[in-house]
Amino acid sequence: MDKAMNEDQVIRIVATKGPIIPIQVVKEIGGNTMFAGAILSQLVDKKRVIVSSIKMGGSPLYYIKGQESRLQDYVKYLNEKDRQAFELLRNSKILRDTEQSALSRVCLRNIKDFAVPLEVKFGDQTEIFWKWYLLSDENATELIKNNLNIPQKEREEKKLEEKKPEEKRESDTHLQEFGQERKERLRPAEIKAPEKTPEPARDMPININADTFLEKIANFLKTKDISIKKAEVKKKASEIELILLVPSAVGQIEYYCRAKNKKSISDADISAAYVQGQLKKLPAMLLTTGDVTKKAKELLSKDIKISIMKM
Repeated sequence: MDKAMNEDQVIRIVATKGPIIPIQVVKEIGGNTMFAGAILSQLVDKKRVIVSSIKMGGSPLYYIKGQESRLQDYVKYLNEKDRQAFELLRNSKILRDTEQSALSRVCLRNIKDFAVPLEVKFGDQTEIFWKWYLLSDENATELIKNNLNIPQKEREEKKLEEKKPEEKRESDTHLQEFGQERKERLRPAEIKAPEKTPEPARDMPININADTFLEKIANFLKTKDISIKKAEVKKKASEIELILLVPSAVGQIEYYCRAKNKKSISDADISAAYVQGQLKKLPAMLLTTGDVTKKAKELLSKDIKISIMKM
C-alpha cells in the first residue's frame, strides 16, 4: 500500500469520525499507532488536517475544517480549572483579559482550541480580549464595542471592515475610527488576532539613534551579550517590540520581547507580552524600566512563562 493511498485513507477516516486519535485510525485500517501518527503529522504539515491542543490519553486530536464544534465533546479531558474557563467563555462569548482573575487568564491561554486572543487597540491603550472560537468576527466586534461602551450612534457611522481569514482561528479585523471624537472618548482603532506563525525577521539595519528608549535598550542588552535582530517602535520613547538573539549553551535563541518605559508593570502588560510570544511561537520576554505590581506577580506565579528584565 503506497504512502499516497494511506494518506487518502486516513483523510477519509478523519472526515467520517473526526476528531480522532491515532489508535482510532489503526482500528480502522490496521498498522500501528506510530505509523498512523506519522501520517497524521504529515497531513497536518500539508494543512489537510488540523491538530488540537487538547489531548485524549496523551495524544492530540486530529480533525478537518468543519469539525471544530465537535471538539466540545472532549472538554472532559481538560482539568477542572480549564473546564471552568471553557464554560465561562462559552457563556460570555467575549472576555476582557484585564477583567479576569489571574488564574482565569492562565486557563484561557491553556484552552487554545476554544479561546481566540484578539489584540484590541483603543486610544493609546492595547488590551487582550478572548473570543469564543465559534463566534463570528462581526459578532465579536459588536460585543467588544459593548464592553468598551461605544455609543450605538457612532457604531452606525462606520461599518466594520473585515478580511477573510486565511486559515482556522486567524482573523485580521479592523475598525475605522469613529469620526471626529472628543478626546475623552475611547476610540477603538483596531481589533485583530495576530497570525499564528511569525513573520520572518529580516536582517535589516536598525537605526538605534531613531529613538532614545531604543538606544537605552541597545546599550543595556549589549552588557548581556544579547543582540537585536528586529525592532519596531510602537510608541516613541515608551514602547518597543523586538526580536532578540539571546545566548545559550546551545547557541543563540530567538525571543519575542516587549520593552516598556513606565514606572510600573501591570498584569495586563505581562499578558500582552505573553500572548504575543505564544502567537509568534517564541519564548517571551518583558524588558522594563519599572517595577512589577503585586497583581502582576500573582499572574507570574500561575505558570505564565515569561522572562522579566529590569534595566
